[in-house]
Amino acid sequence: MSWRPDLSFLRRTDVRLTCWYSLSLLVILALICGFFAYRLYHDMIKQVDALLRDEVKEVEGFLRQEDSGVVTVKWFIRTQLDQREHFRLRLRVIEIREGGVHELGEPSHSGPFFLDASLLEKLRRGRPLFHTIPARIPYRQLSLLLSSPSGGSHLVQISTRLDLIRNALINLFKNLLVLVPAVVLLCAMGGWLMARKALWPIHRIATTAERISARNLKERLPSPNTGDDMDHLIRTINRMLDRIERSFEEIQRFSADVAHELRTPLCAMRGEAEVLLSRPRPAEEYRTALESFMEQLERLTHLINSLLLLARFEANPRLERSESVPLAPLLQDLGEFFGVLAQDKGIRFDMSSRDDPVVRGDPGRLQQVFTNLLDNAIKYTPSGGEVTVDLRKSPPWGEVEIRNTGDGISPEDLPRLFDRFYRAEKSRSRRTGGAGLGLNIARKIVEMHEGRIHIHSFPGKAVSVTVRIPLSHSTPPASI
Repeated sequence: MSWRPDLSFLRRTDVRLTCWYSLSLLVILALICGFFAYRLYHDMIKQVDALLRDEVKEVEGFLRQEDSGVVTVKWFIRTQLDQREHFRLRLRVIEIREGGVHELGEPSHSGPFFLDASLLEKLRRGRPLFHTIPARIPYRQLSLLLSSPSGGSHLVQISTRLDLIRNALINLFKNLLVLVPAVVLLCAMGGWLMARKALWPIHRIATTAERISARNLKERLPSPNTGDDMDHLIRTINRMLDRIERSFEEIQRFSADVAHELRTPLCAMRGEAEVLLSRPRPAEEYRTALESFMEQLERLTHLINSLLLLARFEANPRLERSESVPLAPLLQDLGEFFGVLAQDKGIRFDMSSRDDPVVRGDPGRLQQVFTNLLDNAIKYTPSGGEVTVDLRKSPPWGEVEIRNTGDGISPEDLPRLFDRFYRAEKSRSRRTGGAGLGLNIARKIVEMHEGRIHIHSFPGKAVSVTVRIPLSHSTPPASI
């Protein structure tokens, strides 16, 4: 089996960040060094060109002497240029006459000169020309055409080797080849340490998250309180854990409440059945027991239907249908039904309508909301009390207020009235047959309609429930 290197460490975030930063730094340094080397080369070439220009001016002064110019140039070549040891110059002077060309003396420091017909043609325009002659050691050459006092002209070419510039650039690149990798290596080490330090909180988050389970949902991630992005991430995760903990507690409470609600009627039915089966009984007792069983079964059916409805709301919190719904006819139909129930109980039932608001929603669901609220109002209003329904338009809302007299609700119970299976009085719902789901279902439906529902209590006097549904063709505000 062939050996393969383990490259799994390359998948680590700190290693990948270090590699990307190092590569980016290397490219940037290479571009910067290349730019400065380019600028240095051209600045040094300009210095060489300035030197060649100064020497040509001196030769030009010699050639303008009518009698001794040529002799002076020859002397200058022999005594000045040929004697230089460090910064040597090459000079060639060619006299151009009608009879031909004549070179004045031997060129100093013999070597190649660049001259062709195109160059000579350009020089006739009176401008000096610079050229770089490629060779093993390149040369920089200045060519100039000067007029002679005798009527002819002189072609002057002066050049120098660029070995000093070449050696300077070579030394520069040698130093950069040592310096740049060292800088990149040091920056890579520093970047890796900084990446490790910056990513260490993520390791702590992962370690803590692995320990968190359903048994220790109260554990939270330690916050460094630095105010940076990592601190914001930790705070966000802790808030998410708070929501998960509350949801988990609600699920546990909900499961316990469901089990309790189902166990109570089942235990009652089983106990009654055991009593009936203990000995033979008259038919009338069996009939009474069966009627009691039917009541318990009806209660279980209502509970199960309510739970299924809530589950459907959780799975799909959007309306299945939406249309324009006039609230006045809907409440009038409900008022006729609940008015009879209120009369039987000795309760005064009154319904008033200032407007006829038209809302957007599902008429069946809205009817279910007001049915639950009216049923609660009549159930918990004592005989001789009063239930009033007030319908009005308050743009952008259509408002329905249901108010009933009675004992009211204590301030401690008011915030939890919409919780599932919550009862302000534990014995009251048992007596009236409720399961504590009506208000929760009503709130779910109202929220599906993008509406609001509020309960106000006046202990010892009355309870008021206000439902606000957005009017048709209007947009509800984000908050009220």
